[in-house]
Amino acid sequence: MVGLRAAAAWRFGAPWREVAAAAAGAAARDAYGTALLVMATVVAGVVAASVPVTAPLVLGQLALAAVAVDARSRTAKTSQRRPRGHEAAAGPVTH
Repeated sequence: MVGLRAAAAWRFGAPWREVAAAAAGAAARDAYGTALLVMATVVAGVVAASVPVTAPLVLGQLALAAVAVDARSRTAKTSQRRPRGHEAAAGPVTH
């Protein structure tokens, strides 16, 4: 799971050792995200074993799941940093 998280978090010019270390920390801190990646990997394995021709497609779906978990983790960090009462300051939502 650390490898999937590292692949999703990698950015151009970032050293792999630092990315892998950050991914290992994220895997330890975000148990729910790690569980989602484990489930995605199991489903990908079952689908690829059931219909072998889909194996290349399943890898793309697995990469998408890793990027989604990374984005979820980053969004959670950002929302935790907002000051209290931030929602009230934005005003009512109108459609």
